Amino acid sequence: MLEVVNLVKRYPNGTEALKGLSFAVGSGEIFGVLGPNGAGKTTLLKLVLGVLLPTSGFVSLEGVRPDQSPAAFRRMVGVVHQYGAFDMALSVVDNLSIFGAFQGLGRAETRVRTAYLLDRFELSAKAKEPVQNLSGGQRRKVQLARALLHRPKFLFLDEPTAGLDPFSRRMAWSIIMEEREPSSYVLCTSHYVDEIERNCDRVMIMDQGTEVALGTPKNLVDSISGHRVEFNLDRCPPDALIAAVEGLSGVSSIEVSASTLKLRVADAEWAIAKVTECCFSQGIRVNSVVTKRASLEDVLLQATGRELS
Repeated sequence: MLEVVNLVKRYPNGTEALKGLSFAVGSGEIFGVLGPNGAGKTTLLKLVLGVLLPTSGFVSLEGVRPDQSPAAFRRMVGVVHQYGAFDMALSVVDNLSIFGAFQGLGRAETRVRTAYLLDRFELSAKAKEPVQNLSGGQRRKVQLARALLHRPKFLFLDEPTAGLDPFSRRMAWSIIMEEREPSSYVLCTSHYVDEIERNCDRVMIMDQGTEVALGTPKNLVDSISGHRVEFNLDRCPPDALIAAVEGLSGVSSIEVSASTLKLRVADAEWAIAKVTECCFSQGIRVNSVVTKRASLEDVLLQATGRELS
């Protein structure tokens, strides 16, 4: 397995970015990491890849540690960074060929894998194009192809679909699912919380260098009680209405924004009837009501008190 054991990272200025973080990623598992800015995700990712050395603790992939055997560790890893590095003047094929050589692939295997992946990512027509001529979305696809080229044991995805349109995002995840081996490991971060919820087997939410929630997306979402109900009113709610709604026993939280009331409630149907009644008694018209099921984003907000940014 991929193990992160009691990982601590303390910078020279005294900032403790990670505070004894531990988790494991099982064989064949897609493991998601979420957290607001400053949670420690960037430090964790650099430590997992061996770019930084920990103050204490360690990272191990099937017994290979990046601090002890960096070359062996990196041969096992495929990486998609937020910002990809290419030789911009070289063609797509040449960039992938060089990477294949770095990873120890033979020329024939590199040629076959490159052709296959470019076809899957609908980039065959761009194979001879210099990377500098590609759009941002096309470069992201080349990054994904490069990370998958040598069939890595550990696939690290940092915002893997940033800059892609919705169709390309679905295509990218379909290819990732096809390419991962039953015995491989995938670690993924994304600001698209819906992607993490849909594609990851387990998710860890971080804040201030520690784990604040860990589990399957379903179990994490199920831990959030109630529904979100949003009332759009014909004017800003007066204090008397807000107080009346806050006093309802089934309302666990309330947020006021201009002429909108956002509630978390145990029973959506009950809340709609009661809040509408409160509005009517004060001469306020309800223009519309929207109900939403709990999501992983709600778990993030409850666990950290902050949104992704």
